[in-house]
Amino acid sequence: KINDIKIQLTKNTDATDAAKQKLIRLVAKNVKAAKQNHEMLIWDKARAQLTKTYDVLKKDIRIDMQNKTWEIFTKILYKPEDEKEDIFKSFTIKPDYSVVLLNKQNQNHIVDISAGQSLFLALAFVTALREITGYKFPLVIDTPMGKISGSNKYNLAQVLPTYLKDEQLTFLATDTEWVADIPNISGKKREKGSFGELVIKKIPVKHYRIKKDRDGCSSINPAEYKNGEIKDG
Repeated sequence: KINDIKIQLTKNTDATDAAKQKLIRLVAKNVKAAKQNHEMLIWDKARAQLTKTYDVLKKDIRIDMQNKTWEIFTKILYKPEDEKEDIFKSFTIKPDYSVVLLNKQNQNHIVDISAGQSLFLALAFVTALREITGYKFPLVIDTPMGKISGSNKYNLAQVLPTYLKDEQLTFLATDTEWVADIPNISGKKREKGSFGELVIKKIPVKHYRIKKDRDGCSSINPAEYKNGEIKDG
């Protein structure tokens, strides 16, 4: 579709150029044509200036998105204490909106990242999108805990409520993902508890239990979180 539009725009430009040439030839014979030509030149200058301004704004937003995504991604991603350098070196959104995630060997790692790292990068991007543009949107995340380690779970519980404040978050998680205590593999002093408990400390949470009936249908009912367990409400 984009290519079709580009082709049509090129045709329109060619047609406009031909029309301009014809109008210029009429200027000497027609005072009205001369006036129209003058007005058209003014509009052409205005259009060129607006196009330039639009391109600058797109670049600024792209760079802001790139930097904010990288900031959030690095805060979620756990780095072992014995690692002297970060796993990744930089994140770039190119002018054509393709992305580059350089590792410390200066290789683009974007196609080789793990499921957990891919999840974090996607979450970092949509979180940055909300912060940079101001767009409001509900965010649904399906069973994210099974793909990530203990310290990454902890980082995620700390970062999401901070950057997505006042947004509607929906986690589709198993009981064990939500209520099981997060193992501290980092060795750093930090709050203890499950992912659910850490999130509840920062934002209000409503619990629902999804059950699949014998006939294959699913039901969603309110539930309560008590003493590390989710019970039917």
